[in-house]
Amino acid sequence: IVAREEYMIEENINDFVNFLSVTDTKYKNEISEFPLNPLIQNIISNFTSLSEIKNIRLSYPQKDIKICANKDGIFTILNNLLYNAIRFSPENSTICVYTLEDYKKVVLGVKSDTFIPKEHRKNIFDYYYKMGSEKEKGTGLGLPIVKLIVEKHNGAIKLISEMRKDKPPFTKFIIQIPK
Repeated sequence: IVAREEYMIEENINDFVNFLSVTDTKYKNEISEFPLNPLIQNIISNFTSLSEIKNIRLSYPQKDIKICANKDGIFTILNNLLYNAIRFSPENSTICVYTLEDYKKVVLGVKSDTFIPKEHRKNIFDYYYKMGSEKEKGTGLGLPIVKLIVEKHNGAIKLISEMRKDKPPFTKFIIQIPK
């Protein structure tokens, strides 16, 4: 309980700080080239104890790729998506972070064994929108911040969520960043 509350408080503070910085007109999208795997490993290591509470297995790609982007922005994107995936995933599930690249773009994704109903998908990137009741913890800023950072990279974000008959449900957040 203490670990969950600690993460929640930290994420709320991070949401407000990120919201203020990304929406500031003086925000500079400082682009550099960096490898993704060390960044992903760092984020995953930060969530190890939280994922262990729910016995969630975290996986990430073994092949490393490089990206030209704002490193803090990519950290914020993956950190928010991974935190939400852990928070809403059932016990004993799997969350996969994946990366792909071609000559035009780099694709980042987070897939979890969760389901987001259709009525929530249309609003999920709106500021202050929270799924569930008003008592739901969180700021409602995490996914709008993710979308804003993706847009500042001239990228796109897509959400796919499906219930399946003989398999667990899944939700994928797919981010494409142009090279």
